[in-house]
Amino acid sequence: MALFHYVVKCNQPETMPYLDFWKLWQSEAEGALAAMKAGKIVASWKVASRNIVIGVIDAESHEELDQIFNSLAMYAKMPRNMEMEILPVIPYETWPGHLNQIVDNLEKEKANKN
Repeated sequence: MALFHYVVKCNQPETMPYLDFWKLWQSEAEGALAAMKAGKIVASWKVASRNIVIGVIDAESHEELDQIFNSLAMYAKMPRNMEMEILPVIPYETWPGHLNQIVDNLEKEKANKN
């Protein structure tokens, strides 16, 4: 399991009719709901009054992540009008263990210098 946080901004192309843009997003939303039911999209939100979607996706690899985002209906129709930021994330519950290791290593380094 590898978790990735995503922020996707959808900009309507100037050449795309308004209704076509919303129909395309409607199709995209149906695909996203199916991915949520399948467990690939862990959580997702649409930012109120903005054309922005944020969420967390579970991908087995970077290759799968690339395949998922390249299969988006909106990306296929208007790739230059999609701004995406994707960040690898870890569950916060694992963070205290990482912190303990960091602090222990730093304390050992400090003790060795003294």
